[in-house]
Amino acid sequence: MQVFPKPERIGRRFTTEEFIENDTAIWAITANGLVEFHKQKGTNRIFGEKEGLSNLRVRSMLESPGGQFWMNSDNGLFVFHPKYGRFKKYTEGDGLADNLIPGILSQDNESFYAGFSYVFTSFVPNASLVETNVKPCITGVFALEKRLPVDLSAAETPAIKVDHAQNILRFEFTCPDFYQSDKITFQFQLEGFDNVRRDAGFSRSAVYTNLDGGNYRFLVWATNADGFQCVQPAVVLLRVVPPFYRTWWFYGLCLTSVGFVFYAIFRYREIQRLRQEQLRLRIARDLHDEVGSTLSSISILSDSALRGVQKDLDAARFGNIGDKARTALDSISDIVWSVNPENDSMEKTLSRMSAYASEMLENMGTELRFEVGEGIESLMLPMEKRKDFYLIFKEAIHNCAKYAQAKQVVVAIKKEGNTLIMSIKDDGVGFEMEQKLANLGGNGLRNMESRAAAIGGELEISSSPGKGTLVRLYMNII
Repeated sequence: MQVFPKPERIGRRFTTEEFIENDTAIWAITANGLVEFHKQKGTNRIFGEKEGLSNLRVRSMLESPGGQFWMNSDNGLFVFHPKYGRFKKYTEGDGLADNLIPGILSQDNESFYAGFSYVFTSFVPNASLVETNVKPCITGVFALEKRLPVDLSAAETPAIKVDHAQNILRFEFTCPDFYQSDKITFQFQLEGFDNVRRDAGFSRSAVYTNLDGGNYRFLVWATNADGFQCVQPAVVLLRVVPPFYRTWWFYGLCLTSVGFVFYAIFRYREIQRLRQEQLRLRIARDLHDEVGSTLSSISILSDSALRGVQKDLDAARFGNIGDKARTALDSISDIVWSVNPENDSMEKTLSRMSAYASEMLENMGTELRFEVGEGIESLMLPMEKRKDFYLIFKEAIHNCAKYAQAKQVVVAIKKEGNTLIMSIKDDGVGFEMEQKLANLGGNGLRNMESRAAAIGGELEISSSPGKGTLVRLYMNII
């Protein structure tokens, strides 16, 4: 661009066109920038700040013989190159007078004139854009202001490794391009940390702090004074070594430790369960083999002696011994059954309950209805609850057989949420509720209430003379 060293002052104003038309398009100045209306395609494009027009207040525009558009704005003189779709700016550094108040453009056969208030500049419009292959390069990498030893000029992509404690990293870069090098701008991005590129402007360094452990790629792009960006960015690979407590082997060790703790707890509970089962089996075996055999012998001997006794008093005494022995034998049988781990399933409990009720009630000529709700047979009751649950049922059936004089007994067992409900209802003679705490036959209702309280349950009893009796047990099964 040729500029006169001393612009001439004039008082005349020039005129210019607000749009330019050529064979393919119409170019017009608008408040948004320069607009191209393509004649054949019927489309339009707007060129503004993104393409290098840093001021949208364009005063005038002329077309040079080379096909460029020259524009005078509030922020200097611009030339637009339709081939590249970019603007180039001329300011005081290119020879324009300082403190110019923008005016208009005019031309003659060879020169263009930029008119301002009392000043104008003439120049030959031979501007062109320099399209060079800009090649940025990274000149140094610093950790805590200490240069890292890495060959950044190597043919292969250089790689560096830093410790997590070196948490302040600075990358320095430049571009060895001598065409208006002071106007070269940069962009950079740390892949793995930045989602998009960052504009560095004219700055030639980038700083990062507190990077997490992992692999990163630092890239730098350069754009020359005419807006042409490099084809390939400069790249350096970065590996940040994480602290030990953020490594995969540490996570694996923690996971293994947690798993070992859970396994140890599981094994401990399993060993305790096996020991408990062995203890229960031993108790059941000892009760059956020693105490049960002894009581059976007493019962047999009392029956034998009873047949040889003549006096009624002696017969009654021996008969009482036999009854007590049989009662004790039944109790031992119930205890042996309850502690045996093979009987922990609800299915076996229901089978024993049904067998006992049938044996007791059929001898009295009483009909039995045994109703089991859905999902009951799959339940598992612990030994303590199973024992008292069964003995409450046994006591209720015993009272029905001995006192109720009923024609029918209905046993219903069902589950509602987390509650197990057992009801025993008969249509017998019933009794006054004031008697409910009476000890009937030595195993009365008070024992049933005590057992219900022991397993955290609730026992309801309702009865009236001539209307039968209802015994209902509520027990939490969690």
